[in-house]
Amino acid sequence: MTKWHCPRGGDSWAAHRTGWARWPLGRRVLSRGGKGDTRAFRKMASSNALKRSLVDMDDGLASTSGSRKERKSTEATKAGLDDDTTLELGRAMEPEAAEMEASLKGGALQAQIVALREELAKVEAKVTERESRNEVLLSKLSALQKEMSDKERESKRELSVLQDALQSSREAGAQYEIERERLHYVLAANGQEGSVPRSVLASDPDSLLYKMYCGEWNYARDEKGRALITCHPDRWAAIVEYLATGAVPAEKDVPLLAQARYWNLRGLVKGLEALIPGVCVKSDSDSKGFKAQCIFVSVMEKLGKQELKYTFSGPPGRWWAVQVMDKYVALQATLPPESYSKVQDLKEVKGLHDDGPAFKW
Repeated sequence: MTKWHCPRGGDSWAAHRTGWARWPLGRRVLSRGGKGDTRAFRKMASSNALKRSLVDMDDGLASTSGSRKERKSTEATKAGLDDDTTLELGRAMEPEAAEMEASLKGGALQAQIVALREELAKVEAKVTERESRNEVLLSKLSALQKEMSDKERESKRELSVLQDALQSSREAGAQYEIERERLHYVLAANGQEGSVPRSVLASDPDSLLYKMYCGEWNYARDEKGRALITCHPDRWAAIVEYLATGAVPAEKDVPLLAQARYWNLRGLVKGLEALIPGVCVKSDSDSKGFKAQCIFVSVMEKLGKQELKYTFSGPPGRWWAVQVMDKYVALQATLPPESYSKVQDLKEVKGLHDDGPAFKW
């Protein structure tokens, strides 16, 4: 490192800086201050001419005797040399100083540019990071939207299935209610299957059919829970028809009459009995008499205009004859058929006007 000497002995660099401040270049250089300006000042002071002048002055001062007058003259000469040399040096260094100043300004601008670039890089990095985050969020959002869409479609499908199941359940419930109101049966005679509404059986609540299959009675069932009914298919069809519509067959049917009596179908029994010509005799609860029911229409249809007379055996063990007149019916005791004689031999017991289909003794 070059050692610098003050031109005036013990004077400090502050004095030289003060001298430099007299000149425009010196003012510009010294006004900057700091380490960089000191380097610039030293650079200007490092010229060969200034070095030689300062060295010569130092040597001259060392060899001088110490006379105060001489010292003052030497200092004055030195000061004059300093000012002139400094002026010339300052003028010579003005281009270099201007270049240095421009370089310093360019360095500052370059530093600012570098700082701005670094700041821009940081901002771009943040923007890139945010864009990456946005892409991740958009990807997640798209995945969630797709998942929600899939779940919505699945929910709609499940809802449709549940609605169909509910509709089927309702239909099954309604069908069950309908089926519950029907009696499913199997005829034991030939295995014929069928069903009849219980409301049809309820049309004759006194019948055995209603009490057995619509009440609390237990009845025989097959493996499917259907009622086992012992009845001939033809007679069963007539019974169901009677229960549904009240219709009675137009022809006499003794087996059907027996079946109707078994099921206690009173209306059907009466209708079938009306198809049989003659008198139906029933015993009373007491032993003193009996009931005779005369079927006038059937008798007239069978006998036409012939003599309307019918002979039968009564419960007391006697034979009776019923004679149908135009205005009344006569019931008379008679002999058994093998000892039957003439009509005039009949003893009239009692005669009734034709005011009803039945009479009692």
